[in-house]
Amino acid sequence: MTDFIYHCPCLLSIASFRSFASCRILFCFAVGFILQRFFCIRNEPRINRYFRLDFGGFIVIVFMQTNILEGRYVALFLNAGIVVKIVLVLLIIFSLISWSIIIFKFIQVQRAKGESERFMDFFWKSKRFDAISSQVDRFPNSPLTILFNEGFNELKKVIEADGKRDSNRFSTDLGGVENISRALRRATNQEITRLEKSLTFLATTGSTSPFIGLFGTVWGIMTAFEGIGKAGSASLAVVAPGIAEALIATAIGLVAAIPAVMAYNHFQHKIRVLVNEMDSFSTEFLNIVQRNISGK
Repeated sequence: MTDFIYHCPCLLSIASFRSFASCRILFCFAVGFILQRFFCIRNEPRINRYFRLDFGGFIVIVFMQTNILEGRYVALFLNAGIVVKIVLVLLIIFSLISWSIIIFKFIQVQRAKGESERFMDFFWKSKRFDAISSQVDRFPNSPLTILFNEGFNELKKVIEADGKRDSNRFSTDLGGVENISRALRRATNQEITRLEKSLTFLATTGSTSPFIGLFGTVWGIMTAFEGIGKAGSASLAVVAPGIAEALIATAIGLVAAIPAVMAYNHFQHKIRVLVNEMDSFSTEFLNIVQRNISGK
């Protein structure tokens, strides 16, 4: 209810600026509400507080300026068969969710990359693990801080198990080093899973949307030819409307698929870079521990 109240002034002011049918306003509001709700992801509150945009008003403005909801497009949708309508609605939902994931992942990956670089600079300038541990909150979006916390916590457990209460000494055995290595690998896998979350939806959208659209087109063409047979005429005036209604399904399928595929490949590359950074950091962390074990 609070979201509805929040969006109403913006919607009313925009509606007064340019004449809008009630269904178009409600559709724009619904799209904006879905996008805003999608970004309220419980696992990423740090990003959410920086991303408080009025999606409802934004989508209304975009639709007004680009004339996406002009009468001819609405007419094509309304005159299409029930199967084509279902296909179109499904593809539009796929496209909206895909763009939501794209925007969210862009922010997430950029923050992870930037904060990881700053954390590594801080890590090599610091001389003590306890000093680094007290400052990791400055880099909340970096996966490297998760690895450091897991490794440092495991190191302290090993030292305590050996009866070494001085956290500045790293005297432990090979078993302790293996425990630290396992903790780092576990943290790395968890961070990879977190970074790759929702990317499978982009891959699914990119691979299936064209075929879903093609199915809608084929079905629409079949329906159009049935109508031609009943009308007993094959003139362009009779054929064109039905074919146009059918082809729009393929167009929407491509609109949903192309950005999803491009974004998926882009994020996969960026995540591979972050994974390589995590592997390098784990190796350096273990090297530091082992040097202290050997007394070097």
